[in-house]
Amino acid sequence: MTRSETSQRTEFHRWVRETPGFDKCTLEQAVGAYVSTYPGRTLPLLIEMLKPQDQMHPSKQNALETIDRYVMQGCPPGSQIHAMLTNNLRETFACADEERRTLVFDIVCHLYNNVPGSCWGSEDKVNAWLRMDPAERAAHLGHFKPAVLRPMGADLPEGETR
Repeated sequence: MTRSETSQRTEFHRWVRETPGFDKCTLEQAVGAYVSTYPGRTLPLLIEMLKPQDQMHPSKQNALETIDRYVMQGCPPGSQIHAMLTNNLRETFACADEERRTLVFDIVCHLYNNVPGSCWGSEDKVNAWLRMDPAERAAHLGHFKPAVLRPMGADLPEGETR
């Protein structure tokens, strides 16, 4: 990601936060309004965000799958995702390759907006989540919707099990 793309993306996110009414609109609506407000701006990264998940960047999809497995099944994540979950910024970037460094913002936004606060934010919360009984973990999930993975059995017809 170039410096120009990074600054344009940051500018877009700031614009969405500061513009009244955009706190409840879809990403598609926000991108459309931004482009019409600032004609001539190219938003390749924002357009990337609008792609269906099967066209998602492989590193981002892998990271989201890892987070889904951690949240739903208590599977220990790799070092970079673990660093993000524990709010360790230095370690997050130390563990990341060039490709993953560009995705940190998106992944942290996913954590903030979609992942239950009881399973991330500190080393203690992450360790407790990893040790938690599956039934207890399920009770904490609430409205969690996996970014990539479907809950076990979600693809089966009603009444069938694996």
